[in-house]
Amino acid sequence: MADHSGFLIDRKDVFEKLFDEYWAILVSYVQRYIQREDIAEDIVQDLYVSLWEKQRSFTSIDAFRSFIYTSVRNSVLDYLKHQSVEQRYMKEAIREEFTHSIDEDFQKEEIYRLLFKQIDKLPKRCREIFLLSLEGNNNESIAKALSLSIETVKTQKKRAMKFLRDNLKDKYVGKNSIFLFFLLFMYLDLSI
Repeated sequence: MADHSGFLIDRKDVFEKLFDEYWAILVSYVQRYIQREDIAEDIVQDLYVSLWEKQRSFTSIDAFRSFIYTSVRNSVLDYLKHQSVEQRYMKEAIREEFTHSIDEDFQKEEIYRLLFKQIDKLPKRCREIFLLSLEGNNNESIAKALSLSIETVKTQKKRAMKFLRDNLKDKYVGKNSIFLFFLLFMYLDLSI
């Protein structure tokens, strides 16, 4: 298309000629900035779709060239800006998740520390029974291991739970207290 007269992109033959003549060079141009061929092709294809739908007219082939290169460059810049925003968002999301995870881990460790500090304050036999229960032993196996009745084991576990509940309830409120009591009940044989 070497002539310099004006033209309108409203006929299939004109569109196909411009497509054939500029497609490869535009994709190559876009790939200088975006290394992915599929993205480069999408950007150029969007330009051609827009040209066809809007049936643009140009005063000359030079005006057409200027338009398509400017349009493709702007599309590349928009794409790169969007990628930059996505990357910043991902970095921020990862940072927040990491920070949240560290904070949550710290809180859990603090809860464990407080829990075991209170467990250490239990009377010896009560503490022994409670710790065996935390290890996953049921009432029967605790009773047998310590030569106690099952009722004694149940009573000591109840005393331990009441003591912990009374001594820990003021230290952690809200979601931390829910976690603490979930932790206790998760490990205990609830057939107290």
